Amino acid sequence: MLDQIPKILGVHFARGTFFQNLLATIYGIPKTSLATLAVGIFMIAILVAMERISPKAPAPLLAVAAGIAGAYFLNLHAHGVELVGRRGLPSFTPPVLSLAARLWPGALGIALMSFTETIAAGRAFVRSDEPSPRPNRELLATGLANAGGALLGAMPGGGGTTQTAVNRLAGARTQMSEIVTAAMTLVTMLLLAPLIGLMPEATLAAVVIVYSIGLIKPVEFRDILTVRRTEFAWALVAFAGVVLVGTLKGIIVAIIVSMVALAY
Repeated sequence: MLDQIPKILGVHFARGTFFQNLLATIYGIPKTSLATLAVGIFMIAILVAMERISPKAPAPLLAVAAGIAGAYFLNLHAHGVELVGRRGLPSFTPPVLSLAARLWPGALGIALMSFTETIAAGRAFVRSDEPSPRPNRELLATGLANAGGALLGAMPGGGGTTQTAVNRLAGARTQMSEIVTAAMTLVTMLLLAPLIGLMPEATLAAVVIVYSIGLIKPVEFRDILTVRRTEFAWALVAFAGVVLVGTLKGIIVAIIVSMVALAY
């Protein structure tokens, strides 16, 4: 949520740790773009209202449509509202093996983080009547997707909690949802790129913020405590580590602490 708030405010700064980003966001408040803030608040209001009035309606899709319509008819870009911008099909990008020596430490970190979040998201959202995610198969699928995506200049991919939350709330239950998503992405790049390019950045930020709030459940820490005090301590260490030193380092800290505790 903190990563998305600057997009709602229309401010920019170099990203750092959680607290650095928090301070930078606070210092950036006087530079807020009122037009961008108005768009963000309006989109959040639409999403919250739709959730209460008609939970089964495709609220994110309606919010995106409203954002595009507003940008077109009200000329929001002229008022300082940043738009997504037009994107086309990616071009083939051959690997540059000479960079491997410099990039492999970061690549290992990205691979670990991607796999960890993929499994964490899968286990967090799986229901009791659904099969549990198989780590080996998830790792293979993520690896193949990233190997193919790298040849097209794609960002490293993996399972994401906020994206999965949006997917779940839209009614997705099987892998077919991702096939539909991929097909619609291709159609969008081929046919709808000029239209999608009009979408305000604040619209996407509003969608992520609204559906991220549902992932914050302090009561689950209490439930962990009632089951096992040691697990509760590990959960707090993981939470504090991610907030203080970042996601990857925070998870590594939690793994080390849990291994030491298990050895003890």
